[in-house]
Amino acid sequence: MLRAADQAHLWAELVFLYDKYEEYDNAIITMMNHPTDAWKESHFKDVITKVANIEIYYRALQFYLDYKPLLLNDLLLVLTPRMDHTRAVNFFQKAGHIPLVKPYLRAVQVLNTSCCPSTSYLSGSGDSTLQCAQGEAVPQGRPGTEH
Repeated sequence: MLRAADQAHLWAELVFLYDKYEEYDNAIITMMNHPTDAWKESHFKDVITKVANIEIYYRALQFYLDYKPLLLNDLLLVLTPRMDHTRAVNFFQKAGHIPLVKPYLRAVQVLNTSCCPSTSYLSGSGDSTLQCAQGEAVPQGRPGTEH
């Protein structure tokens, strides 16, 4: 049945079948490959928490950056329990989108101190700082500036 849905380009139906057969990785990949037909935000966020391959999380971050950047923080909060926050911060630094994920950074700064130094690249005004879990203040500045 999966093959028939794939050959008929019935992407929403294929996602439904993957979900029912507990092939969550394939369901997410199909949604990302065919977003106009198969992507639904609530279903995507529900299914992505069940994937076996964590690498799909990072593909999903790029997908959201490309297609739904304003919903990115919602996705990040869903992925928070299993995601490597340092890797996520590095991903957004390289992409130049740290300001876009500022709410996520504020939410996880107490969970993972290894990503705290990277939060110094948040664009902010004046001498505002973020606090690491150990209570150490991290100054905010612009990328490429020394503190």
